[in-house]
Amino acid sequence: MKRLEAASEIKSPTTRRLKFQLVFTVIFVAATLFITWLIMADSSPFHGYFLWHTGLPNLWGMTVLIPYVLGALLVGNPHSPSELVVIVFMIIQWFVVGGLLSMPLSKLWLRLHK
Repeated sequence: MKRLEAASEIKSPTTRRLKFQLVFTVIFVAATLFITWLIMADSSPFHGYFLWHTGLPNLWGMTVLIPYVLGALLVGNPHSPSELVVIVFMIIQWFVVGGLLSMPLSKLWLRLHK
């Protein structure tokens, strides 16, 4: 039983750092997709509010511009790209951004936990 507990414990700083980076990146992607839904989706509980207060949706829409353009290029229809393709590109975009943010944060996290 002790052998299983010791094997499941993460001891190396490198593996702890990589685990932190992966968990942070996945949570970051999920949070940004949730925020995108809250701000921009017709099914959002805030949809009625954002119909009249367009500053935040317009600003957040700029973060979706690159996935939207890539989706339009991939599908070949600039007026109506596939939502699934745009969401996949959004996941890729936020995964890269979250991964880049996780690097310095993981170093800070390791320093604080020593």
